Amino acid sequence: MEEKYAFIDENGKEHNFEIIHLFEAKDNEYAVVRPEDIEEGLLLRLEYDKNGEGFLIEIEDENEFNEVSEIYMQIIDEE
Repeated sequence: MEEKYAFIDENGKEHNFEIIHLFEAKDNEYAVVRPEDIEEGLLLRLEYDKNGEGFLIEIEDENEFNEVSEIYMQIIDEE
């Protein structure tokens, strides 16, 4: 069974999700997560605050998203 996590969005609504895959690419860490209320996985970047606590953020740069998506597909193909 995969571990479930919860986060609060900017509107104060709680969402539950599971981490499908963690990987490194382009000197960053990324996560593919699947929220309980969405069928598809989401690709997010893992960042750290000044206390070393990790948090996930949306990849806003289209080029970065496309490059990392391609790298993730290669990782999946190799598994």
